[in-house]
Amino acid sequence: MSERRACKVVGRPRSTQRSTQRPTRDLDKELIEFLKAFALTHPSQGECPAYRAAIEAGYQVNLKKVHRLWREAGLKVHSKKKRKPSSQRQPAIGVHQPLYPDVIWAMDFQFEKPSDSKPIKILWHRG
Repeated sequence: MSERRACKVVGRPRSTQRSTQRPTRDLDKELIEFLKAFALTHPSQGECPAYRAAIEAGYQVNLKKVHRLWREAGLKVHSKKKRKPSSQRQPAIGVHQPLYPDVIWAMDFQFEKPSDSKPIKILWHRG
């Protein structure tokens, strides 16, 4: 029986009979191991430098695949922690201390409601 007739009887397109299946998972596992090794040796670098290193190592991959495998492997670039300001540091001179009177003012609103009239709004000023 010819290929054309057999595909017609089964109801499958002829183009599916000619394609060969590629062993992709072995390449993915090998690339994941490469990415893990790269992440251990370069902990401050991420996916894009890993992609460039994979290309230089001879892998034929694109950035999307490296991104997908990087996430599947659970790899991350750890961000640097921000330093908290030390409580021992003294503020610069003149920042919190006025140089002469009436430089720093504090204003505050206070609301009072007498029982027989409308509410009163009072502005307190400290200089």
